[in-house]
Amino acid sequence: MRFASDLEDLAAAARSSPPFTPAAPTSRPAADLLLLIEWTEVVNGGCASTGGTVITTLPAIVWNPHDAISGTIPGVDFDAQLTGGAWTVTIHAC
Repeated sequence: MRFASDLEDLAAAARSSPPFTPAAPTSRPAADLLLLIEWTEVVNGGCASTGGTVITTLPAIVWNPHDAISGTIPGVDFDAQLTGGAWTVTIHAC
């Protein structure tokens, strides 16, 4: 079980990091954060909630709008739309 040590490492990193200003909800970094959260949930849960992997590094997000696709995250297409002053993201996996 890694939870206790991962939590301890996270708390130590937070204590030693300088304060930051959250990204505006309409900014590209805000969309990136939502994509990273959704990616982690999909990869950790696996397809059909059958289990997956533990994310230890952040995947590259490539913004390359074409057709109805906004870009890719490890080669998987995603859509990102500004709706009502905030991003809505969908990763096309599983």
